[in-house]
Amino acid sequence: MLLDPTERMFEYPHPSLAPLRKAIADAWGNFGTFAAADRHAELLAAAGFVNITTKPQDYVVGGPTPKGQSDFRLIVELLRSMRPSLVERARTISAADFDELFQQFCAANDGHLEGCYWFRRAIARKPA
Repeated sequence: MLLDPTERMFEYPHPSLAPLRKAIADAWGNFGTFAAADRHAELLAAAGFVNITTKPQDYVVGGPTPKGQSDFRLIVELLRSMRPSLVERARTISAADFDELFQQFCAANDGHLEGCYWFRRAIARKPA
């Protein structure tokens, strides 16, 4: 089973997210296949997997619901975990810029703004 973000990744209607998304997109080639979720079937078939099924895993981020709030916190933790990769390894954003934008993004969750994140799940098997 694979779970990867699509090229769209995630969106949230706050200006702090655009530069963070750009840093992620710019770094993507250093750490894996860009938009792998958009290419699961192709990549898995090329690697010899069969019975490949894919399914969108799209979720609301933020907004007034407990689930949206929980998924916003997941995006916060995802971004927090990416800091070393973006700042120290790929160097697609400075530490100061990341920290400032990250704090702005965290503070933007007021229960009214709502975004989405787009992942795709793939299940496949290798022939015996």
